[in-house]
Amino acid sequence: MSPAASGGMTPRMSETVWLAPAMSSLSSWLSPASSGTTSLDRWGSRQSGEVLAPSLPLRCALVSKVGTYPNKPDRENEDSGACMDLTGHPGVWVFGVFDGHGPQGAECSRLALEKVTQRLPVQLHKTHSDVGKALTQALIEADSSLHRHKTRTTLSGTTALMGVVSGATLTEHERVTRAGAVILTVDQLEGIKDKSLQCWGPEFDGDGDPPRVWAPNADWPGTAFTRSLGDRVAKRLGVICVPEITTVEINPATTPFLIMASDGIWEFISPQAAVDLVAQYTDPLEAAEKLVEQAYNTWLANEPRSDDITVIIVAFDEAA
Repeated sequence: MSPAASGGMTPRMSETVWLAPAMSSLSSWLSPASSGTTSLDRWGSRQSGEVLAPSLPLRCALVSKVGTYPNKPDRENEDSGACMDLTGHPGVWVFGVFDGHGPQGAECSRLALEKVTQRLPVQLHKTHSDVGKALTQALIEADSSLHRHKTRTTLSGTTALMGVVSGATLTEHERVTRAGAVILTVDQLEGIKDKSLQCWGPEFDGDGDPPRVWAPNADWPGTAFTRSLGDRVAKRLGVICVPEITTVEINPATTPFLIMASDGIWEFISPQAAVDLVAQYTDPLEAAEKLVEQAYNTWLANEPRSDDITVIIVAFDEAA
């Protein structure tokens, strides 16, 4: 599971946010059919946009910055994101941050996002507006669509974080190990640390390398998550595309905004620090840009590179 997103969520009694941290990227993309005004500005490697929705008391902004890799100056942003209202479903808004990985990561995140947003309205109709079921099925269909191109997803895929605003199980460790996975950090795999002790926790070693899923006696696929879209090899080891879904009632008085972001934000910024920063701004676009800027500067202060960084801020306004 990628460190997906969190934040001070803002609610309205009649609205619900469904978060699916199933899987955790912008070819910045905003629905041209969104109500209100839409603007999209390109600023170097940064893309940003804001949608104003007169039909709902919410404002949203999406900002993404391609990562800096000294040996890959022309590297493509592997993150994709969306802020859009759904055609045929008044009052339903969808937000998504997809973070691609592997040789075809950029293509996987872009295509998966497109497929999910295409299929979600169809599934909402089929499930009689059951958001949880519709979102799950749309993600499963996106995963199947990626797998039709086997070479694309052999060792590539995308994690996904999605939010939909509308008026006894196994642990992850048990599930993937029962499917044949071995959970080791890179240091364990390379013999630097004891391989006999499988790990399961937020961070296992001092360098912050998370637990990863490996095939027995092999150095692949090494995924740092247990849910994703694509990743054909990892799927044989228990990695799945079915999302985990949380439902939250929205009350703007106690939860004025929602932060959704790729791990380019969360690598060095804690959820509380992100909430404290965003709370300083009334404009979600300005807040998103400041958060991306802080994350980028912190990356370069700690490492010679930065990951792709993508954030969506949804501000919930109290009804007049």
